[in-house]
Amino acid sequence: MKNKIVEKPKFDPATELLYLIIRKRATLDSLLHSEPLEYIAAMRRGIDGGCGLLRWLKLVKPNKKSVLGWTPTRRLLQLIVASQCGPKISKREYDEVDEE
Repeated sequence: MKNKIVEKPKFDPATELLYLIIRKRATLDSLLHSEPLEYIAAMRRGIDGGCGLLRWLKLVKPNKKSVLGWTPTRRLLQLIVASQCGPKISKREYDEVDEE
């Protein structure tokens, strides 16, 4: 019996990010699917429902070329970057911290 090598689907960076966001809110049923394409096929209804809400918030848009069928908008990417960078510090606050 030959070992079957399963390649991970090639996601563009934005689709990979959206996949990880969706996968992060995984339910017990979704944990049974370890391969990305298997997970996407099994959870299609939930993905489309969740992305429908994100579309209403203008955070994703439909994309027939994407494996997920959706891609994040610039707005979602900016929110993610902003959340990772921490709060902005004004020059005044920065100067006060520097003097201490």
